[in-house]
Amino acid sequence: MKENFLKWLPFKDGILQFRLKSALNIDKRGGVIGIGFGFNLLLRKDTTIQHILMADDDIDHGVLFERVLKSEYPDIKLSFVYNGNDLLDFLRLNRVGLLFLDLNMPCRNGFECLQSIKENPVFEKLTTIICSSSAYISDIKKSFFLKADFYMVKPFITDHLKTALKMILGADWGDDASIRNHYFINNKCVPYIAAE
Repeated sequence: MKENFLKWLPFKDGILQFRLKSALNIDKRGGVIGIGFGFNLLLRKDTTIQHILMADDDIDHGVLFERVLKSEYPDIKLSFVYNGNDLLDFLRLNRVGLLFLDLNMPCRNGFECLQSIKENPVFEKLTTIICSSSAYISDIKKSFFLKADFYMVKPFITDHLKTALKMILGADWGDDASIRNHYFINNKCVPYIAAE
């Protein structure tokens, strides 16, 4: 039986996945003698991320992020750092499940921090979400080249941020994450396809 992934939808308590299974029975001469279909619904609870780190010098965005996160996910601890040097120091001393990283920060910018994180065997598996006001494709491309897991153009509308957080916190960030190498812009998740 062949399994085809059709759709996943975030909702308040987790991720709802729709799967369609199909089977084709073929006789010895190559003729089709039967077709079978099955429909499957899978509810997966949100990830168990316990601590998020926001590295961003934009205090207004941090306030919005904290307000939305605490209203939707009150049990997740949120910490802030405001420059690249403090980010790397914080990671050395604390266990973090998810990092939201701005590109434009003092001391060390987000690209420099991302490169240091992904080159360090201790931190290389840390799921890193670039959270930037830049929608330039060159910044998105460089972020994925440096092994960012996801790129989010800062949503300044509360509902857009809620949508992005449900998607990000509901994803299984294992090796086959369905939203890895995507970017979020204008309340949509778009796959990034590198130009040759």
